[in-house]
Amino acid sequence: MTAGAALHRELFAMPRAGEFFDLRALQAQTGRTLDKFADVVVKELVDNALDACESSGRRPDVFLGVEESEESGPQMITVGDNGPGMTTELLDQLLDFSLLVSDKSAYRSPTRGSQGNALKTVLGIATAFGRTEPVIVESLGVRHEMRAGVDPAGHVWTEHEKSAAGDDTGTMITVTVGRAADRSNVLPIVDTARWARAFALVNPHAEVRSHLGHYGTSPEVDSYKPTVGEDWSKPLPTDPTSAHWYDLRSFERLVFSYIRKRDLPVGEFVRTFAGLTSTRKAKSVSARLDGVAHLSDLETHREQIAGLLAAMKDESRVPKASVLGRVPEEHYRACFEEWYGVERFWFARQPALVDAVPWVVEIAIAETRKPGEMFYAVNYSPTFDDPLTRLPFSIPGLSTTGARSFLEQRDAFPDGTSYRAAAIHVLSPVVEFLDKGKSTLAL
Repeated sequence: MTAGAALHRELFAMPRAGEFFDLRALQAQTGRTLDKFADVVVKELVDNALDACESSGRRPDVFLGVEESEESGPQMITVGDNGPGMTTELLDQLLDFSLLVSDKSAYRSPTRGSQGNALKTVLGIATAFGRTEPVIVESLGVRHEMRAGVDPAGHVWTEHEKSAAGDDTGTMITVTVGRAADRSNVLPIVDTARWARAFALVNPHAEVRSHLGHYGTSPEVDSYKPTVGEDWSKPLPTDPTSAHWYDLRSFERLVFSYIRKRDLPVGEFVRTFAGLTSTRKAKSVSARLDGVAHLSDLETHREQIAGLLAAMKDESRVPKASVLGRVPEEHYRACFEEWYGVERFWFARQPALVDAVPWVVEIAIAETRKPGEMFYAVNYSPTFDDPLTRLPFSIPGLSTTGARSFLEQRDAFPDGTSYRAAAIHVLSPVVEFLDKGKSTLAL
């Protein structure tokens, strides 16, 4: 010990929000390595575009464009849609990195994404590589130029400039991703054509257009038209969820999310669920509670939440697997025929109810005239990897784990050189991912 002036150590608060702008932290947030960050941007933006169109009752028309500069330069990724547009208030919430904003995370339903950090992650990726270009959002007649970052102490700063834009139809978002010498020598390259095919394969109702412009060359343009009519349907983000899809823990989360956001009378809350929209059923459920008129009353009567869930299940039917929709066999075959040529084609769809929760697995496999590709998807959204990687597969003479391994051992896996194409599409309202990249399912 030495005598002398003592340092009074301050207790500094360092916001966790800064992790959105750190390359290593972003890898944990997205579940992807640096070289896949451009793919993360594409997937998140196209998922959001499709959801926005469906929520407004419009047949999706989605544009995916990538402009590549010189070999070591940036890529400008643009995703556009014909949805209802994004308000200034919503974009201001996007720039609040202290909150995760989502209209899906507390619900159990067969929707594409549910983490509430997608657009924040996109902003972070643009900044983490040292790019200075703003993320540009053009919507509802306004052009938004948004920048965000962290100071050396880890505190987040944001900029949001607004100006008039010519078109007020839909939303167009442009993100610049590229290599910065002082941050990383990794240049994320996005396979635009593959992502367009992947989204078109499991969204037969959507028009998906892709545009890839290379520095100094003519652009490559692909367009995939809808193959189903107006009578085809799929679950929409606006569809009521079923009480049978919740366990007690997830139901408590939903109840308390409502309490913090908008306290409802119990009867009004009950009527938001499938099969419980009638006033009679809502009254029957409410009558089984004691001293609970509003959801906020459950804070002091928390033991009755289980009874509320049980009553809602008693008063409603277990939904069948058909509520999850389907991608037609003919659509898979037509896509494989157009892209690779089909010699032989095999298809199966397996529905199941597991503890009152519906599941559907669709599998399409083709022997092709040229090398094809392997596609995975969950709830109409392509995934990076095999979602069934931890699921045991067993038939006489073969026992393995994961769909990829099974297909490989059955000589049915497209490895890039074999004349095969395959797709595996998993549908369920209760999907729990083991990774932040939303690929591997807990089954």
